[in-house]
Amino acid sequence: MAKTKPGSISEGESTVVRTVAADESASPVNDTNYPPANATTCAAWRTVAIFPRFTGGTNPTATLEILHRTTGGWMIGDRRESLTEGARVIVDVMGRDIFVRVYGLTGTPTEVNVHCAGWEPFKYDGGRGA
Repeated sequence: MAKTKPGSISEGESTVVRTVAADESASPVNDTNYPPANATTCAAWRTVAIFPRFTGGTNPTATLEILHRTTGGWMIGDRRESLTEGARVIVDVMGRDIFVRVYGLTGTPTEVNVHCAGWEPFKYDGGRGA
């Protein structure tokens, strides 16, 4: 999967940013398991809404963990537990690239699609760089 961007507010869109079939909590947080080239680019957003959609299972839930990109690699952010079908969480991304890690699954779904939608636009007020 290539880099993705959150869905736009004006179109009421969300973007599938992850598709997994298993709990990833045993996978070390590194660039091999979570390639920066497959991150979600949130450059235009202060916050995004993230929610799961499940295929199969019995009353499935997901625990999602947000990884934020820094020059030192991935930084582990908030963990949101026991999200049911379509239950959204608002994540403060401050324009950074993120990776949504499926930290836990219950109810044996065959697949979980993690959706991301822009929530609050980001207004950068710093310098333009060199």
